[in-house]
Amino acid sequence: MPLDQILRPGPGQTLTLHPAASDKITLGFPTEGVTLSRDDNALIFTFDDGAVIRLVDFYVDYRADFIPEFEVDGRLMSGTNFFTTFGPDLLPGAVPEHETRNAHVIQTDGDSSLMGGLDHLNGLDASAQEKATAADSGIQFDSALAAGHGPADHGSGSADPELPPAAEVAFVRAVLYSPGDPGDSVSTPVFFGRNGVAPLAVPPNDIDFGGSAPDARYAVTVFVPEGWSASWVDINVDSSTGRLKFSLTPDGAAELQRLGLTNKNLVDLVHVKVADRVSGGTFEYNVELVGTSTQNFDSIEYDRQSVEHNAENIGEFHQGQHNSGVYSIISSSRNDEIILNDNVAGGSSIYASGSVDRAHMADDTNTITLNAGVANTTSGSSTQIISANGALQVAGSVAVQGGRVIPDLETENVIAMGKGSVYIHNSSGDGVTSYNGKNDISGGTVDITAISGNGLNAFTYGANNIATSGDVTITSTNRSESSGVNSSAIFCGSYGNSSIKADSGDVKLTAAAAGSNNVSSYGINGDAKCSNSINTDSGDVTVAATAAGTSDVYSYGIYSGFEGINSITTKSGDVTVTGNATATSDTNSQGTGMGIFEVGNNTITTDSGSVTVTGKGSVIGAGMYCRGSSESTNAITTGSGAVTVSGESTTVGYGIMGEHNTITTGSGAVTVSGAGTTVGYGITGIHNTITTDSGEVKVSGSGADSGCGMYANYDDANTIESTINSPLTVTITASANTAEKAIAMWAVYEYRRGVNRITGHSQANGTDSVTLTANDGQGIAMLSDNGGKNIITTGAGNDSVTINGAVRSLNPSAGSGPGNEIYLGSGKDTLTLNGAVEAGSLKVTSWGTYTLVLQAPDAESFVARYGDWITAIGADPLIAGGLRGISFVGLNPADLPADFMTTFEGVLEAIHSAEGGTIVPPELINLLPGHDSGFAASFAETDAEHHTQDAQHDAAGHDASTQDAQHAAVGHAAAGYDVSTQDAQHAAVGHTDSATQDAQHAAIGHDASTQETPPAAHDGSVHMAGDDSQVAVAAASAQPDTAALHADILVPDDIAQPGLVAGEHEVEPAQPLFAFLNAPGVDAHVDTSAYEGDAPLHNGHLGSGESGGGNAGVQGEIALTLGDESLDSLFAGTDQHLAENGEHGLWYVESGSDLHEVALTDMSEIIVQGGSGEHVSDAVVTTEEYAHLEQEVVSAPTVMDSNQEATDNAVREMTTY
Repeated sequence: MPLDQILRPGPGQTLTLHPAASDKITLGFPTEGVTLSRDDNALIFTFDDGAVIRLVDFYVDYRADFIPEFEVDGRLMSGTNFFTTFGPDLLPGAVPEHETRNAHVIQTDGDSSLMGGLDHLNGLDASAQEKATAADSGIQFDSALAAGHGPADHGSGSADPELPPAAEVAFVRAVLYSPGDPGDSVSTPVFFGRNGVAPLAVPPNDIDFGGSAPDARYAVTVFVPEGWSASWVDINVDSSTGRLKFSLTPDGAAELQRLGLTNKNLVDLVHVKVADRVSGGTFEYNVELVGTSTQNFDSIEYDRQSVEHNAENIGEFHQGQHNSGVYSIISSSRNDEIILNDNVAGGSSIYASGSVDRAHMADDTNTITLNAGVANTTSGSSTQIISANGALQVAGSVAVQGGRVIPDLETENVIAMGKGSVYIHNSSGDGVTSYNGKNDISGGTVDITAISGNGLNAFTYGANNIATSGDVTITSTNRSESSGVNSSAIFCGSYGNSSIKADSGDVKLTAAAAGSNNVSSYGINGDAKCSNSINTDSGDVTVAATAAGTSDVYSYGIYSGFEGINSITTKSGDVTVTGNATATSDTNSQGTGMGIFEVGNNTITTDSGSVTVTGKGSVIGAGMYCRGSSESTNAITTGSGAVTVSGESTTVGYGIMGEHNTITTGSGAVTVSGAGTTVGYGITGIHNTITTDSGEVKVSGSGADSGCGMYANYDDANTIESTINSPLTVTITASANTAEKAIAMWAVYEYRRGVNRITGHSQANGTDSVTLTANDGQGIAMLSDNGGKNIITTGAGNDSVTINGAVRSLNPSAGSGPGNEIYLGSGKDTLTLNGAVEAGSLKVTSWGTYTLVLQAPDAESFVARYGDWITAIGADPLIAGGLRGISFVGLNPADLPADFMTTFEGVLEAIHSAEGGTIVPPELINLLPGHDSGFAASFAETDAEHHTQDAQHDAAGHDASTQDAQHAAVGHAAAGYDVSTQDAQHAAVGHTDSATQDAQHAAIGHDASTQETPPAAHDGSVHMAGDDSQVAVAAASAQPDTAALHADILVPDDIAQPGLVAGEHEVEPAQPLFAFLNAPGVDAHVDTSAYEGDAPLHNGHLGSGESGGGNAGVQGEIALTLGDESLDSLFAGTDQHLAENGEHGLWYVESGSDLHEVALTDMSEIIVQGGSGEHVSDAVVTTEEYAHLEQEVVSAPTVMDSNQEATDNAVREMTTY
């Protein structure tokens, strides 16, 4: 029956069909780009997109007398015509193919005339081979074999015997390199394949050869075909490896030597038959043995000369052991194996992919094994080991040593394994070493292991370069019971250099050393004018060094000696560096992550990868350690990656130690810690800097005996900062078993530049945050010793600084100022103190404003912690420095100690008087002078006097609202007077509306919405003492919150007689204005420091006169500078106006006297009481006369009215302090 239309499979897919003796096969696809071939008993159609159609057992089911018809592009062809047209070699034979003797595969190439002669089959290409891959084997093999044609040509082979016919061509080639020693051998795997399946190597433990394993699955039989010598080769199977071993017999060795005299090769052919006892199948193939007495073999040239033997599709197997070790090998373009048992010497070349030109190498997979290493000591020579893919294994070292010319970079070893792997293992010595020469190693992966030596070793201008697309692993191990044991994964010295470039792979370096004493290990060791570099794209880099011994044990992840340079660079890969040293009994062992001694540079740079550097030691553990000149630097730079640096030890741990260590990040966080069982330092040394764009920085030091976050001594300058215009977040922590041994920031010796700095550069939309914590606030947060400086600076944002712990200065330098300084930026900042601050130990300055938050466990502790410090500074400098708020966290206003207000009253009053000032808890405001409840009682007792005052105003043409406005105008709005009465007062003195009132408030620091807020500055009598300080402003303008303040204040309205309101004519003498002006009492506090100057002063107190001691009643300081004519002018206006009418005012100055020439306490002697209309002639003022005056006052305010009120207001303000 016919086989229905065969459809084209999808790209890369394989369609397997069994025609089952069909009499017609229809091809349902265009034939352009189709390849026709044969694989064993299958007929194959291969498409240019990788699709395959397999007609299995085609050559079993069909023979010459029974071939199906083919329908191609709608045209029916007989089977004979189809195969005759496309190539007679694809035509089925006269008998079924399974009856033929050999199982070799034949492929016949169609020619161009065939393709051009069939228009309807245009594009059907029968010229190419199908190529299959063994999926489960480490070596891949071609499964199609082309038949040989033409006359026999022995080429360089033996003249005897004749070559076998084409049907006997080799399937596997085995090349033996031997000087002609009996027993020299070459081996190949045992292969098995059937039904189009590519041949695979048979498992080594399942082979029966000559009855050695009757239960094994595969039975192997070998023989030498007719015409070949069986006496030259001894054939055996190594059951442990599963390989056929071909060894030279004495006859074969003699024959090889004889042929070698004429540069000819020994060639023998062995036929192999493998039977599968499970499936019943049989696989047969030939092995062509080629023996050469030289170390030279060119597979391409050999095939060119021996055309019958150029189709060994499984590959070649080379093996050699020669005395000179200079090889020149070009193996086939298939998957080959090369094993050399002697040292590969300088000038050798191994090209395993069919071509010397890398651009024309086959895409094959080869295995190269060098069992005695590579040693190039021939000056100017180049050793080449090249393959497109596969694996190179070297037992021993890869070494190069140049000649006398320095540097001699022409003497080199070049190993290039393409996508394949390189594994170098030396059990006694360096893995890869160069001395005035160069090693270039590349591949998919590189793995180097050295025992009792260095992994990579370059010195005296030597160079080692490794480049991979995958991983690089280098390990150095040296263990001994003796002393002086050391190991380095990478070492360079004396102008040597080593470089590693891994595209997407990881790099792992490990060094381990163990001995008795003087033991050292180095992950990367750059010593004496040399360099080592590692570069990856996405791969991680891990460097680990460990050392163990009894004493003098040192371990360094990265080490730089005299002008050594080491660098690690990644894009997204992480970097981890560790140095770990363990000594059982020692005081001189150290484990270091990054270390510099003398002059050198170590750098780690990543874009987005993180960096972790750790030093662990039984005596000293240091994350970053630099001991060298100013030209030496340990540097870590990342973009978004985090940085973690730590030092850990059972004795002393340093996170960062030494002279020049820097960490720079973009947004990556930074964590630095030093932890020791005894002592731990986070950062200590000279010029250590951490810089970040926006990353958070944490630094800690901890130890049982002592712990310090930042420590600067001698010439030290430790800095943590953000880049310009970037915010900064910093946390410094210290801990120790004893509270005061935990110090967050400690600086010593200013004149030696011992400085710790934390500097933020926040902008308006950012925030700097700095937190210092010592033993949870029980230790010392900032300590300045002998003039050292701890300086914290923030930017223009709304920043915060928190100090959890004490602030102290030990042995301060004379005139140097506080050793601890905090500079707050131009924003609205917060400074939090949670620990005792010694007087003179802390300076705070702000370019904006800040709130001071004070924390204490109880009310009594506030004075103890902060009292002396604030008192020593004074309220004035604090306010001038930007203080606008204060908060007492943990304070209960109802339970204040007796000295609390005495200590903080000045700064509280100053803050309350400052514009925008805030006090928390707000109840403290009521405890300020002029705000306590004692004034309320006084106000109630004198309330009647206010009614009398109101009556006097009525008599004079003023109503109550005018009086209320007068009170409001001097700051008593809080007593219950509203804006309307205040407007009336303004109207009475010539102001017409509330807008004028607002303008007046604005002129003295108020707006209409803040009439109850104490003014921040006044122009008039507030500055009578000539003092411009804000404290003086606050003292002169402090405003009471209750109406009680009006009691007992002597004002002209209170002096008016109630009889005037009732129309009585008698006028009682008014009480003199300065009747009770006297000197302060013995116990009264009079601070004249603000008034001290070059000019003599008049000082006095205005009091009620009820007590000669203390501040009885209302009593305030008054200071008038000698020559101040302000009050003279006040009275002069009134006197001039009344003098024109022959009158005196209610108060007037005695003729011939000037107030500014009289002491304040003597003013009562020259200020004379007049009357409400007293004439010069001293005539009695009658009711009618007063009524006339009343009309004048009501109809038009007089100069006396305004000047008298101004006088009253000035006195009131002076007495409200």
